[in-house]
Amino acid sequence: DVFSSDLDADMWCTSQEFLNINAGDWEEHALLLHNYLDHMYRVKGGFGPIELFIVVGTAVPEGSTVYVMQRPRGSISCHGVVLWNATTGECYQATDPHCPLSDIGCVVTAHNIWANVQTESSISRMSYDLTDRRSWRPFFTPQFHPDSQLKTVQVPHLRYHTSTRAALGQIEEAVTDAIKEQADDERADRKSTRL
Repeated sequence: DVFSSDLDADMWCTSQEFLNINAGDWEEHALLLHNYLDHMYRVKGGFGPIELFIVVGTAVPEGSTVYVMQRPRGSISCHGVVLWNATTGECYQATDPHCPLSDIGCVVTAHNIWANVQTESSISRMSYDLTDRRSWRPFFTPQFHPDSQLKTVQVPHLRYHTSTRAALGQIEEAVTDAIKEQADDERADRKSTRL
């Protein structure tokens, strides 16, 4: 990413690279969540007839961001659209006025990318009909499509590294200390007993 290198480009890690370096931002979290949900839907048969998308947009307070969108298959309205902030783990209905995502610039699947060209930017009032060329412009069209299938850069199976008991103990101690410190700060503000 732009903050972790001397480049002026924002590089997206694969899900395995994200797990290996144990660091990432909006897009890495969104890709990992999207791929997990996609696996659960396709392989495990869960969640019913839904579609999943990577959403690139703008949110408050983070600014440029990446969310995961799930919607009922074939749905063209905002009803039933769920937007996941993969970094915080929070999800919002597209109709929720408290949803931090303020606009969607494009949506992405394994097969295409659609640019949002609508004049309506409110996520609760915009069209989600990706076949409507007045609202969404596809990158790939029947006239311009790669001759062969696009190959994924994702590995088919993620490798998770097992944590040692010592590492887990350090994390537990750090979390406990942070909770105690926060509680002490709250109590100090109220002039009550410290832990």
